[in-house]
Amino acid sequence: MINGNRICLFGPEWRQVDAAGTDCSGVFWISEDGAKAVIDNRGVHRALKKYVTEADIEPGKNYCISVSFRESDTSSRNVVYGLITLCKEDGTQTRRIYLEEKVCGKLSLTFQSEEETSLRLELGIKREGKVVWYRPLLQECEQKPERKVKIASVYIKAVHGTHYDEKLKKIEESFDKAAKDGADLIAYAEDINSNATTLSFEESFETIDGKYCTMMRRKSKEYGCYVFFTYHELDENGYRCNTAILVGRDGEIVGRYCKTHLSLGEYEGGLVPGDDYPVFDTDFGRVGMLICWDAYFPEPARAMAFKGAEILLVSTAGNPTYRHIARAMENGVYVVVSCRDGSPCAGIAPTKIINPQGIVLAETCEDEEAATAVIDLNEERYLYWLSVGPANAIPNNIYMHEYRDDM
Repeated sequence: MINGNRICLFGPEWRQVDAAGTDCSGVFWISEDGAKAVIDNRGVHRALKKYVTEADIEPGKNYCISVSFRESDTSSRNVVYGLITLCKEDGTQTRRIYLEEKVCGKLSLTFQSEEETSLRLELGIKREGKVVWYRPLLQECEQKPERKVKIASVYIKAVHGTHYDEKLKKIEESFDKAAKDGADLIAYAEDINSNATTLSFEESFETIDGKYCTMMRRKSKEYGCYVFFTYHELDENGYRCNTAILVGRDGEIVGRYCKTHLSLGEYEGGLVPGDDYPVFDTDFGRVGMLICWDAYFPEPARAMAFKGAEILLVSTAGNPTYRHIARAMENGVYVVVSCRDGSPCAGIAPTKIINPQGIVLAETCEDEEAATAVIDLNEERYLYWLSVGPANAIPNNIYMHEYRDDM
Protein backbone atom coordinates (compact mmCIF):
# COMPACT_ATOMS: atom_id res chain seq x y z
CA MET A 1 0.00 0.00 0.00
CA ILE A 2 1.26 3.50 -0.82
CA ASN A 3 0.60 5.95 1.99
CA GLY A 4 1.80 9.42 1.02
CA ASN A 5 5.43 8.87 0.12
CA ARG A 6 5.79 5.65 2.13
CA ILE A 7 5.60 2.08 0.89
CA CYS A 8 4.54 0.49 4.15
CA LEU A 9 2.73 -2.79 3.46
CA PHE A 10 2.66 -5.63 0.99
CA GLY A 11 -0.66 -5.95 -0.80
CA PRO A 12 -2.45 -6.66 -4.10
CA GLU A 13 -0.56 -3.91 -5.97
CA TRP A 14 2.65 -5.91 -5.56
CA ARG A 15 3.20 -8.00 -8.70
CA GLN A 16 4.79 -11.43 -8.48
CA VAL A 17 7.27 -12.06 -11.29
CA ASP A 18 8.99 -15.29 -12.30
CA ALA A 19 11.62 -14.63 -14.96
CA ALA A 20 11.39 -18.17 -16.35
CA GLY A 21 7.58 -18.34 -16.44
CA THR A 22 7.48 -21.58 -14.46
CA ASP A 23 4.77 -22.82 -12.09
CA CYS A 24 5.21 -20.77 -8.91
CA SER A 25 2.57 -22.32 -6.69
CA GLY A 26 3.88 -22.22 -3.13
CA VAL A 27 6.81 -19.98 -4.05
CA PHE A 28 5.29 -16.56 -3.31
CA TRP A 29 3.11 -15.67 -0.35
CA ILE A 30 2.18 -12.49 1.54
CA SER A 31 1.01 -12.50 5.14
CA GLU A 32 -2.61 -11.49 5.83
CA ASP A 33 -1.56 -8.30 7.59
CA GLY A 34 0.75 -7.31 4.72
CA ALA A 35 3.73 -7.11 7.06
CA LYS A 36 5.88 -9.63 5.22
CA ALA A 37 6.31 -11.25 1.83
CA VAL A 38 8.10 -14.53 1.16
CA ILE A 39 9.85 -16.03 -1.86
CA ASP A 40 10.82 -19.66 -1.45
CA ASN A 41 12.98 -20.54 -4.43
CA ARG A 42 14.25 -23.85 -3.05
CA GLY A 43 13.67 -27.07 -4.95
CA VAL A 44 12.08 -25.29 -7.92
CA HIS A 45 13.38 -23.73 -11.12
CA ARG A 46 16.15 -21.42 -9.87
CA ALA A 47 15.51 -18.46 -12.19
CA LEU A 48 15.02 -14.98 -10.74
CA LYS A 49 11.78 -14.29 -8.87
CA LYS A 50 10.68 -10.97 -7.43
CA TYR A 51 7.94 -8.76 -6.00
CA VAL A 52 7.47 -5.43 -7.82
CA THR A 53 5.55 -2.25 -6.99
CA GLU A 54 5.55 1.42 -8.02
CA ALA A 55 5.48 4.74 -6.19
CA ASP A 56 5.30 8.37 -7.28
CA ILE A 57 8.21 10.65 -6.52
CA GLU A 58 8.87 14.34 -7.20
CA PRO A 59 11.72 15.70 -9.32
CA GLY A 60 14.50 17.33 -7.34
CA LYS A 61 13.60 15.69 -4.04
CA ASN A 62 15.82 13.48 -1.88
CA TYR A 63 14.61 10.08 -0.75
CA CYS A 64 15.64 7.17 1.41
CA ILE A 65 14.27 3.69 0.80
CA SER A 66 14.84 0.80 3.20
CA VAL A 67 13.62 -2.75 3.78
CA SER A 68 14.53 -5.49 6.26
CA PHE A 69 14.86 -9.11 5.23
CA ARG A 70 15.85 -12.58 6.39
CA GLU A 71 17.41 -15.11 4.03
CA SER A 72 18.20 -18.81 4.25
CA ASP A 73 19.79 -21.53 2.10
CA THR A 74 21.45 -19.03 -0.24
CA SER A 75 24.91 -19.56 -1.70
CA SER A 76 26.08 -15.97 -2.08
CA ARG A 77 25.76 -12.54 -0.54
CA ASN A 78 24.22 -11.40 -3.83
CA VAL A 79 21.43 -13.95 -4.26
CA VAL A 80 18.90 -11.77 -2.40
CA TYR A 81 18.57 -8.26 -3.77
CA GLY A 82 16.58 -5.03 -3.78
CA LEU A 83 16.62 -2.72 -6.81
CA ILE A 84 15.00 0.58 -7.74
CA THR A 85 14.30 1.75 -11.27
CA LEU A 86 13.71 5.50 -11.69
CA CYS A 87 11.46 6.58 -14.55
CA LYS A 88 10.49 9.82 -16.29
CA GLU A 89 6.86 10.86 -16.79
CA ASP A 90 6.71 9.17 -20.19
CA GLY A 91 7.77 5.87 -18.62
CA THR A 92 11.39 5.95 -19.86
CA GLN A 93 13.67 4.38 -17.27
CA THR A 94 16.68 6.53 -16.45
CA ARG A 95 18.57 4.79 -13.63
CA ARG A 96 18.65 1.39 -11.95
CA ILE A 97 20.38 1.11 -8.57
CA TYR A 98 20.79 -1.75 -6.09
CA LEU A 99 19.97 -1.16 -2.43
CA GLU A 100 23.01 -1.63 -0.20
CA GLU A 101 23.27 -3.89 2.86
CA LYS A 102 25.04 -1.47 5.18
CA VAL A 103 23.41 -3.09 8.23
CA CYS A 104 23.07 -6.87 8.42
CA GLY A 105 19.56 -7.88 7.38
CA LYS A 106 18.60 -4.45 6.06
CA LEU A 107 18.89 -2.94 2.58
CA SER A 108 18.77 0.81 2.09
CA LEU A 109 19.57 3.52 -0.42
CA THR A 110 19.58 7.31 -0.37
CA PHE A 111 19.12 9.01 -3.75
CA GLN A 112 18.08 12.27 -5.35
CA SER A 113 15.41 12.30 -8.03
CA GLU A 114 16.31 14.37 -11.07
CA GLU A 115 13.69 14.50 -13.81
CA GLU A 116 12.11 11.25 -12.62
CA THR A 117 8.48 11.14 -11.46
CA SER A 118 8.12 7.49 -10.46
CA LEU A 119 10.03 4.69 -8.82
CA ARG A 120 9.74 0.96 -9.36
CA LEU A 121 10.89 -1.18 -6.45
CA GLU A 122 11.69 -4.84 -6.86
CA LEU A 123 12.60 -7.21 -4.04
CA GLY A 124 13.78 -10.57 -5.25
CA ILE A 125 16.01 -13.58 -5.28
CA LYS A 126 18.24 -14.46 -8.23
CA ARG A 127 18.96 -18.10 -7.58
CA GLU A 128 18.13 -20.86 -5.13
CA GLY A 129 17.20 -19.95 -1.57
CA LYS A 130 14.48 -18.37 0.55
CA VAL A 131 13.91 -14.77 1.58
CA VAL A 132 11.38 -13.07 3.84
CA TRP A 133 10.86 -9.32 3.24
CA TYR A 134 9.47 -6.93 5.89
CA ARG A 135 7.66 -3.57 5.37
CA PRO A 136 9.66 -1.47 2.85
CA LEU A 137 9.67 2.27 3.55
CA LEU A 138 10.14 5.19 1.15
CA GLN A 139 10.66 8.56 2.81
CA GLU A 140 11.87 12.03 1.93
CA CYS A 141 15.21 12.84 3.55
CA GLU A 142 18.03 15.35 3.63
CA GLN A 143 20.36 15.67 0.66
CA LYS A 144 23.57 13.69 0.95
CA PRO A 145 26.39 16.09 1.84
CA GLU A 146 29.52 16.32 -0.25
CA ARG A 147 32.41 14.18 0.93
CA LYS A 148 35.32 16.01 -0.61
CA VAL A 149 38.89 15.08 0.13
CA LYS A 150 42.10 16.53 -1.30
CA ILE A 151 44.67 13.85 -2.02
CA ALA A 152 48.37 14.37 -2.75
CA SER A 153 50.40 11.43 -4.02
CA VAL A 154 54.09 12.32 -3.78
CA TYR A 155 56.88 11.30 -6.15
CA ILE A 156 60.45 11.31 -4.82
CA LYS A 157 63.28 10.50 -7.17
CA ALA A 158 65.61 7.75 -6.01
CA VAL A 159 69.24 8.92 -5.92
CA HIS A 160 71.56 6.04 -5.08
CA GLY A 161 73.96 6.63 -2.22
CA THR A 162 71.73 9.11 -0.39
CA HIS A 163 72.31 9.16 3.37
CA TYR A 164 69.28 7.93 5.34
CA ASP A 165 68.85 11.14 7.32
CA GLU A 166 69.12 13.14 4.11
CA LYS A 167 66.31 11.04 2.57
CA LEU A 168 64.12 11.60 5.62
CA LYS A 169 64.71 15.34 5.31
CA LYS A 170 63.67 15.20 1.66
CA ILE A 171 60.48 13.34 2.58
CA GLU A 172 59.76 15.88 5.32
CA GLU A 173 60.18 18.77 2.89
CA SER A 174 57.80 17.16 0.40
CA PHE A 175 55.32 16.58 3.24
CA ASP A 176 55.48 20.28 4.18
CA LYS A 177 54.82 21.29 0.59
CA ALA A 178 51.81 18.98 0.11
CA ALA A 179 50.31 19.73 3.52
CA LYS A 180 50.65 23.51 3.11
CA ASP A 181 48.76 23.11 -0.17
CA GLY A 182 45.81 21.78 1.82
CA ALA A 183 46.07 18.01 1.33
CA ASP A 184 43.82 15.89 3.54
CA LEU A 185 45.74 12.72 2.65
CA ILE A 186 49.36 12.40 1.54
CA ALA A 187 50.70 9.17 0.00
CA TYR A 188 54.28 7.90 -0.40
CA ALA A 189 55.94 5.17 -2.47
CA GLU A 190 57.10 1.75 -1.29
CA ASP A 191 59.94 1.88 1.29
CA ILE A 192 60.93 5.29 -0.12
CA ASN A 193 62.67 6.07 3.17
CA SER A 194 65.35 3.39 2.81
CA ASN A 195 65.44 2.68 -0.93
CA ALA A 196 68.62 3.82 -2.71
CA THR A 197 70.14 5.02 0.56
CA THR A 198 73.42 4.07 2.22
CA LEU A 199 71.53 1.60 4.43
CA SER A 200 72.09 -2.07 3.76
CA PHE A 201 69.10 -4.37 3.35
CA GLU A 202 69.62 -5.63 6.89
CA GLU A 203 69.77 -2.08 8.24
CA SER A 204 66.57 -1.02 6.44
CA PHE A 205 64.29 -2.73 8.98
CA GLU A 206 62.99 -0.61 11.83
CA THR A 207 60.25 -0.82 14.43
CA ILE A 208 56.98 1.08 14.57
CA ASP A 209 58.76 3.53 16.90
CA GLY A 210 61.68 4.07 14.52
CA LYS A 211 62.76 7.31 12.87
CA TYR A 212 60.49 7.10 9.82
CA CYS A 213 57.20 6.28 11.55
CA THR A 214 57.90 8.75 14.31
CA MET A 215 58.55 11.53 11.81
CA MET A 216 55.41 10.75 9.80
CA ARG A 217 53.26 10.74 12.92
CA ARG A 218 54.72 14.05 14.02
CA LYS A 219 54.11 15.66 10.61
CA SER A 220 50.52 14.38 10.41
CA LYS A 221 49.73 15.88 13.79
CA GLU A 222 51.48 19.13 12.87
CA TYR A 223 49.31 19.66 9.79
CA GLY A 224 46.17 17.77 10.80
CA CYS A 225 46.21 15.46 7.77
CA TYR A 226 46.39 11.75 7.02
CA VAL A 227 49.51 10.10 5.64
CA PHE A 228 49.97 6.71 3.97
CA PHE A 229 53.43 5.16 3.65
CA THR A 230 55.26 1.84 3.72
CA TYR A 231 58.52 0.68 5.25
CA HIS A 232 60.51 -2.44 6.12
CA GLU A 233 59.18 -3.31 9.56
CA LEU A 234 60.69 -5.39 12.32
CA ASP A 235 57.45 -6.18 14.15
CA GLU A 236 56.78 -6.91 17.81
CA ASN A 237 57.40 -10.64 17.25
CA GLY A 238 60.71 -10.09 15.52
CA TYR A 239 59.32 -10.84 12.05
CA ARG A 240 60.31 -8.89 8.97
CA CYS A 241 57.33 -7.42 7.09
CA ASN A 242 56.69 -5.01 4.26
CA THR A 243 54.21 -2.84 6.11
CA ALA A 244 51.83 -0.03 5.16
CA ILE A 245 50.77 2.50 7.77
CA LEU A 246 47.89 4.97 7.74
CA VAL A 247 48.31 7.80 10.25
CA GLY A 248 45.37 10.00 11.25
CA ARG A 249 45.10 13.75 11.63
CA ASP A 250 46.02 13.49 15.31
CA GLY A 251 49.25 11.62 14.63
CA GLU A 252 47.84 8.32 15.85
CA ILE A 253 48.01 5.16 13.76
CA VAL A 254 44.66 4.46 12.11
CA GLY A 255 45.63 1.32 10.21
CA ARG A 256 48.39 -1.17 9.57
CA TYR A 257 48.60 -3.61 6.66
CA CYS A 258 51.25 -6.25 6.03
CA LYS A 259 51.89 -6.97 2.33
CA THR A 260 50.22 -10.27 1.43
CA HIS A 261 51.76 -10.91 -2.00
CA LEU A 262 55.50 -10.89 -1.46
CA SER A 263 57.88 -11.11 -4.38
CA LEU A 264 60.25 -14.07 -4.47
CA GLY A 265 63.10 -11.71 -3.60
CA GLU A 266 61.26 -10.60 -0.47
CA TYR A 267 60.69 -14.20 0.61
CA GLU A 268 64.39 -14.87 0.06
CA GLY A 269 65.16 -11.81 2.19
CA GLY A 270 63.35 -13.35 5.15
CA LEU A 271 60.10 -11.36 4.96
CA VAL A 272 56.82 -12.94 5.98
CA PRO A 273 53.47 -12.13 4.30
CA GLY A 274 50.33 -10.80 5.91
CA ASP A 275 47.15 -12.85 5.82
CA ASP A 276 44.33 -10.30 5.91
CA TYR A 277 42.82 -7.54 3.78
CA PRO A 278 41.75 -4.92 6.34
CA VAL A 279 40.01 -1.64 5.51
CA PHE A 280 40.06 1.46 7.66
CA ASP A 281 37.62 4.27 8.41
CA THR A 282 38.68 7.90 8.10
CA ASP A 283 36.66 11.07 8.56
CA PHE A 284 36.03 11.20 4.81
CA GLY A 285 35.51 7.53 3.91
CA ARG A 286 36.83 3.98 4.02
CA VAL A 287 40.23 3.08 2.57
CA GLY A 288 42.26 -0.01 1.79
CA MET A 289 46.04 -0.24 1.38
CA LEU A 290 48.00 -2.25 -1.19
CA ILE A 291 51.74 -2.62 -1.59
CA CYS A 292 53.30 -3.06 -5.04
CA TRP A 293 52.91 -6.76 -6.03
CA ASP A 294 49.50 -6.89 -4.28
CA ALA A 295 48.04 -4.67 -7.00
CA TYR A 296 49.19 -6.99 -9.81
CA PHE A 297 46.44 -9.40 -8.72
CA PRO A 298 42.69 -8.66 -8.70
CA GLU A 299 41.79 -10.46 -5.47
CA PRO A 300 43.30 -8.10 -2.83
CA ALA A 301 41.58 -5.06 -4.32
CA ARG A 302 38.29 -6.95 -4.71
CA ALA A 303 38.41 -8.19 -1.12
CA MET A 304 38.90 -4.65 0.17
CA ALA A 305 36.15 -3.30 -2.09
CA PHE A 306 33.78 -5.95 -0.69
CA LYS A 307 34.61 -4.63 2.77
CA GLY A 308 33.55 -1.16 1.70
CA ALA A 309 36.82 0.47 0.61
CA GLU A 310 36.09 3.56 -1.49
CA ILE A 311 39.75 4.46 -2.05
CA LEU A 312 42.60 2.03 -2.60
CA LEU A 313 46.00 3.44 -1.65
CA VAL A 314 48.85 1.82 -3.56
CA SER A 315 52.46 2.25 -2.47
CA THR A 316 54.68 0.71 -5.11
CA ALA A 317 58.10 0.31 -6.66
CA GLY A 318 56.73 -1.04 -9.95
CA ASN A 319 54.50 0.81 -12.35
CA PRO A 320 51.84 -1.48 -13.90
CA THR A 321 49.62 1.40 -15.00
CA TYR A 322 47.07 -0.73 -16.82
CA ARG A 323 46.60 -2.92 -13.75
CA HIS A 324 46.12 0.12 -11.52
CA ILE A 325 43.49 1.43 -13.93
CA ALA A 326 41.87 -2.01 -14.02
CA ARG A 327 41.69 -2.16 -10.21
CA ALA A 328 39.81 1.17 -10.25
CA MET A 329 37.42 0.17 -13.03
CA GLU A 330 36.63 -3.39 -11.97
CA ASN A 331 35.78 -2.30 -8.42
CA GLY A 332 34.38 1.17 -9.10
CA VAL A 333 36.77 2.81 -6.62
CA TYR A 334 39.42 5.53 -6.61
CA VAL A 335 43.00 4.29 -6.80
CA VAL A 336 45.83 6.47 -5.48
CA VAL A 337 49.28 5.36 -6.62
CA SER A 338 52.58 6.58 -5.23
CA CYS A 339 55.45 5.05 -7.16
CA ARG A 340 59.22 5.33 -6.92
CA ASP A 341 59.80 4.17 -10.52
CA GLY A 342 60.31 7.29 -12.62
CA SER A 343 59.42 5.73 -15.99
CA PRO A 344 56.03 6.60 -17.51
CA CYS A 345 53.91 3.68 -18.74
CA ALA A 346 51.63 4.14 -21.76
CA GLY A 347 52.42 7.86 -21.55
CA ILE A 348 51.12 8.08 -17.98
CA ALA A 349 53.39 9.16 -15.12
CA PRO A 350 54.02 6.58 -12.37
CA THR A 351 52.53 8.56 -9.48
CA LYS A 352 48.85 9.17 -10.16
CA ILE A 353 45.25 9.37 -8.98
CA ILE A 354 42.65 7.33 -10.90
CA ASN A 355 38.87 7.68 -10.68
CA PRO A 356 36.35 4.77 -10.76
CA GLN A 357 35.95 5.13 -14.53
CA GLY A 358 39.68 4.56 -15.03
CA ILE A 359 40.41 8.21 -15.84
CA VAL A 360 43.72 9.56 -14.55
CA LEU A 361 42.84 12.75 -12.65
CA ALA A 362 46.41 13.76 -11.82
CA GLU A 363 49.91 12.43 -12.42
CA THR A 364 53.54 13.36 -11.88
CA CYS A 365 57.13 12.16 -12.05
CA GLU A 366 58.67 15.44 -10.92
CA ASP A 367 60.95 15.11 -7.91
CA GLU A 368 59.25 16.09 -4.62
CA GLU A 369 56.06 17.02 -6.49
CA ALA A 370 52.63 15.54 -5.85
CA ALA A 371 49.82 14.39 -8.12
CA THR A 372 46.94 16.25 -6.50
CA ALA A 373 43.19 15.97 -6.94
CA VAL A 374 40.04 16.86 -5.03
CA ILE A 375 37.50 14.04 -5.14
CA ASP A 376 33.94 13.81 -3.83
CA LEU A 377 33.15 10.34 -2.54
CA ASN A 378 29.41 11.05 -2.69
CA GLU A 379 29.52 11.99 -6.35
CA GLU A 380 27.73 9.36 -8.41
CA ARG A 381 29.16 8.65 -11.86
CA TYR A 382 27.02 6.56 -14.18
CA LEU A 383 27.60 4.26 -17.12
CA TYR A 384 24.85 3.50 -19.62
CA TRP A 385 23.60 -0.07 -20.14
CA LEU A 386 26.00 -1.58 -17.59
CA SER A 387 24.12 -4.87 -16.99
CA VAL A 388 20.79 -3.09 -16.35
CA GLY A 389 19.57 -2.52 -19.93
CA PRO A 390 18.71 0.91 -21.37
CA ALA A 391 19.40 2.92 -18.20
CA ASN A 392 22.28 4.38 -16.24
CA ALA A 393 24.04 2.39 -13.50
CA ILE A 394 26.68 3.18 -10.88
CA PRO A 395 29.67 0.90 -11.64
CA ASN A 396 30.69 -0.16 -8.12
CA ASN A 397 27.02 -0.62 -7.18
CA ILE A 398 26.66 -3.09 -10.06
CA TYR A 399 29.98 -4.88 -9.57
CA MET A 400 29.47 -5.45 -5.85
CA HIS A 401 25.93 -6.84 -6.32
CA GLU A 402 26.49 -9.01 -9.37
CA TYR A 403 29.83 -10.60 -8.52
CA ARG A 404 29.62 -14.39 -8.00
CA ASP A 405 31.48 -14.66 -4.72
CA ASP A 406 30.24 -18.24 -4.38
CA MET A 407 32.17 -19.46 -7.41
